[in-house]
Amino acid sequence: AAGATAAAAKLTPAEADQSEHAVLRGLLSDAEMNALCDYGEGVLSEQAEGAPSSLSLFDDDAGEAATLAEDYYHNSADNCEHRVAHLHRNGAIQRDKGRLLDRVLSSIRREDAAKWRLLLGRPVCLRSAEYHAYARGGSVADPEHRDQGSLLTLTVLLSEPDECVNGGELHLATSANRDDAMVHVPLKRGDGCLFVSERRHNVTRIDGCRKSFVIELWDGPPTEFNRHQ
Repeated sequence: AAGATAAAAKLTPAEADQSEHAVLRGLLSDAEMNALCDYGEGVLSEQAEGAPSSLSLFDDDAGEAATLAEDYYHNSADNCEHRVAHLHRNGAIQRDKGRLLDRVLSSIRREDAAKWRLLLGRPVCLRSAEYHAYARGGSVADPEHRDQGSLLTLTVLLSEPDECVNGGELHLATSANRDDAMVHVPLKRGDGCLFVSERRHNVTRIDGCRKSFVIELWDGPPTEFNRHQ
């Protein structure tokens, strides 16, 4: 019985790059997605009001600097190509969309138990729940981008594929060799892609718009502002 609930060892970045992913078809309904988009847009507007208008390169507090940098690059008026609303800030999504969140988390746990067993036997917390809104030119282009420190990441496409004229594709690493091509994961509206967070991933540059719902789970302390604190 103990073996049935034992957590698997965490994957190294090299192991994560070679791990499998899962596509959860039709994870969210049209009604759920429409409500989530409206909710996300509202949170974006609220959080943009508090986003810093500039960024200091000489902040002695590394934690505060990371927090301010994330809000500046994803919520300030000068950076509108890829905006991020932190839906879990002050427990908002847990309070306002708790039933939807619980259902999505249950789907993640079921898939993890069948594939990775990273959540079993660990004190797992919601690290972040984010609404992403990409405009023309937006992307996640860093070839080394990983959700460092998290266990599993789920991204759900909320926009219709034809809203992206070109680009906006999710790509995942297929090997530890950074020179190897990444694999494109085709998603339809409402589909989710679940993968090991330390696996390299990108979103290609967009001509049009793209909206997504992203969740990260980890075994660190609960966060109440963004993925850093």
